[in-house]
Amino acid sequence: MHYSLPSWNSGEPEIVMPNEILSNKIELPETECILVSRINPSDHKTWKVPAKEGLIRVASTEWVVLTPKAASKIDFIFACVTDISFQYQLDSLSNGTSSSHQRVNRTDFMNIQIPKFDSKIENKIGVFMGAIYSLRAEKIQGASLLQETAEVLFNQWMNGHLPASVGKNEDIQWQSTSLLDLGQFVNGAASQKYPPNLNSETENLPVVKIREMASGLDDKTNWAHNSAPEKYHIVDGDILFSWAATLLVQHWHGQDALLNQHIFKVIPESVPEWFVFLTLRREIRIFRFLAQDGETTMGHITRKQLSEHLVRVPPKDIMEKMTPLIEPYYLQGKSNMAQSNSLLELQRTVLPKLISANISFV
Repeated sequence: MHYSLPSWNSGEPEIVMPNEILSNKIELPETECILVSRINPSDHKTWKVPAKEGLIRVASTEWVVLTPKAASKIDFIFACVTDISFQYQLDSLSNGTSSSHQRVNRTDFMNIQIPKFDSKIENKIGVFMGAIYSLRAEKIQGASLLQETAEVLFNQWMNGHLPASVGKNEDIQWQSTSLLDLGQFVNGAASQKYPPNLNSETENLPVVKIREMASGLDDKTNWAHNSAPEKYHIVDGDILFSWAATLLVQHWHGQDALLNQHIFKVIPESVPEWFVFLTLRREIRIFRFLAQDGETTMGHITRKQLSEHLVRVPPKDIMEKMTPLIEPYYLQGKSNMAQSNSLLELQRTVLPKLISANISFV
């Protein structure tokens, strides 16, 4: 198992063969441990690695591996290194030749201070935050499995591997239609046209660019005034489709925000939301291949290309037969991610107050 930096986004280590390891790695202990990334601390990556006996596990040398002297302290220490105050300390110690390659050396890292409380308080903080981390991980894992199930069923249907009663896409009743006919594709705003009101935070919205679409909001997210037209506003659960450079299709999970240019907000019309989302997820693979082969401009998808790209849509009666088979997985996956986001917001709100002793347990 390889705990690489790229695999952090999925929350699951990569399964690799020994001959696929092409650089130096750190061998992880069989006991629980914590990984903290030294590179680009503004992206602050932390990972609590569970205990695994009899399994070889390695990690990138860009991680610092922390193994608590007392196993009972692992959740408290993980809370400390996850807190924003720890990230600020990492940021202040980083150096590098460019803004995209900042690194903290190991000696400086080990000199960073974390708070110390009475052991009972540390235990309570650890138990409380550990419960949030575990529940959030469970929700994310469940959402991933549910979405994967929906996509497998959808692709089997599209490939003609489901019973004839739910139809096949080569049937004459199915229609070929432009991808753009599935709904409204609203391109985001040039957010710089709506500068934030520095004197009134309540009038501002976070700006969702491709970076935020991929990894969520953080302290480097830009803000804009909420006077931008309503069509550019997004809410939790909206379908987003980034069409420039990094090609992604996923839901927005987070607070109300302003969508930046180079990302479409897709509003389904005439067909169910699940069908639109899963069709886009299926077709985005084709556009990625085109981008790799240089058939799109700088990895961008144009509206003309979307208009000319045809997809198959079943008749209404067939769609109604498939909806109860696929939609429950789709909706529960969205719900899981929304709950995960609520837990993340709780973590971001409560953890700094616990670490700074602004609130305490009774």
